[in-house]
Amino acid sequence: MTIASRLSLAALSGALLAAGLASSAVAQSTNSGGTSTPRIDAREARQDQRLYRGAQDGSLTPYEYQRLARRDGRIEAAEARAKSDGVVTPAERAHLTGMLDRQSAAIYRQRHDGQGTYAGGGRLPGIDARERQQQGRLFAGARDGSLTPGEFRRLEAGESRIRAAEARARSDGTVTPAERARLNGMLDHQSRAIYRERHDAQRVGWRR
Repeated sequence: MTIASRLSLAALSGALLAAGLASSAVAQSTNSGGTSTPRIDAREARQDQRLYRGAQDGSLTPYEYQRLARRDGRIEAAEARAKSDGVVTPAERAHLTGMLDRQSAAIYRQRHDGQGTYAGGGRLPGIDARERQQQGRLFAGARDGSLTPGEFRRLEAGESRIRAAEARARSDGTVTPAERARLNGMLDHQSRAIYRERHDAQRVGWRR
């Protein structure tokens, strides 16, 4: 083999090695994200705060808040599915970003639609009336700062459990005395929890 041939072979080998290293670097760069989604997580946190502030300043009604919170739950579930195989692909990231874009627009629209917060009202008999009254107390706690965001979310989760129990009780067409007693017990427990959280030392400043 001539010197020129050896030099050509060496140059070719060097080029192939460089191409292999470049390909490996690209692959590593593509997969380096793994399941890390800091931007998505930050957007979720900001939107959660916007929901709380909507409850706090009265720009979201209880129904609007619950509907938007359920959509937040669907976004979190989609993120968990995307992360379940150890890699969040670009397509999955784009899907999550699209969901967050739509949720952001929905939060803005609901907070600016002119519908006020449920204001309570007269004393009405029945479980439904107690649920409405307790929902009004939650939103009043958000407005006056006596409930922190964490306390508000925990108590709202309790309200959701009561509504789910009521739906199960009604599913067969009859709410028995035992079921009514259980629902009233849950409402009693929730009422005490709302009072306790609104009268503890934890408060937040009123922010619009």
